[in-house]
Amino acid sequence: MARREIEAGSAFVRLFVKGADLQRGLSAAKAKLNSFAQTATLVGGSMMAAGTALAAPVGLSIATFARFEDAMAAVGAVTGATDSQLAALTVQAKELGRTTSYTAAEIAGLQTELGRAGFNPEEILAATTAIQNLGRATTTELPKAAEIAGAALRQFSLPAGEAVRVADVLATTANGSAQTLLDLGEAFSYVGPVATDAGLSIEQTSIALGVLANL
Repeated sequence: MARREIEAGSAFVRLFVKGADLQRGLSAAKAKLNSFAQTATLVGGSMMAAGTALAAPVGLSIATFARFEDAMAAVGAVTGATDSQLAALTVQAKELGRTTSYTAAEIAGLQTELGRAGFNPEEILAATTAIQNLGRATTTELPKAAEIAGAALRQFSLPAGEAVRVADVLATTANGSAQTLLDLGEAFSYVGPVATDAGLSIEQTSIALGVLANL
């Protein structure tokens, strides 16, 4: 066999071997790339899920804060509170929202209802805690409890500082007779002015209404 043919054959063998090595190398590289892509997809999905889980409470907190801000804006608009008065009402709403079963926005709704009933910011500050206790004791929605207690204070010409007294009377009568706070509030709307003209106290009037409800 000619030397040139031998050298050509050797070169072909070397090229073949190198080609095979290259093919194996490419196949290995492709497998690694596929593995990396799958891992990246899994990691990306996990990170996205984690990000969503972390974003959920943040979004909820933002929505809760926004509702409270809107509620306090309503308090300010209805009551005409000054900046310092609104700040005091805001502190009260936040504190009661932190320490009771109501949210701060719900407390702000109570304050707004008292404002609509004609109470000024100082009177609202004095009455809010007692009225939220009334709502909780009688399982009555706060705006309605505020409406009833506010009306009772006005009907018997009592200052807002007497809100604790009025709330106690209303809660005791409602829970100790066959009537709800809503029933009692409706009865007071008719009887309150007459009782006041007759010189009766809110306690005396409540007792009479409780007895009548149990007949």
